[in-house]
Amino acid sequence: PFNHEFERYWATCTLEKWPLAGSRWSVTGNLYETGIDRMWEVEGFYEQKLLEILTLEIGTGYALYKEDRYTLAERDHVRFGFLRVNCEIYGGLSARIRYTVERDDEETTHILETALRYRF
Repeated sequence: PFNHEFERYWATCTLEKWPLAGSRWSVTGNLYETGIDRMWEVEGFYEQKLLEILTLEIGTGYALYKEDRYTLAERDHVRFGFLRVNCEIYGGLSARIRYTVERDDEETTHILETALRYRF
């Protein structure tokens, strides 16, 4: 039902090192202009570096339209929250775990993603 030809405008506001060193607050707003319609999204998160190797992030947001990356189904009015843990293991190797709960007008979806990443 949505037009996939659009212009995207976005702005991000970030506050770092408050209330603790290693912390970061961020809010991003997106505006999609199709020429006929305007759609918007907003997302915010708080990130805290706990140790030299461990970072926690918690956030929430709303998307008027979202495509599910696993089923490729189009969903609208999606509200979501997430928790992410990132651990630097050794050198460029890191592990990431992300839990997301998404709720649209029809259902609630729980997603658990894990990844190993090597940067060289």
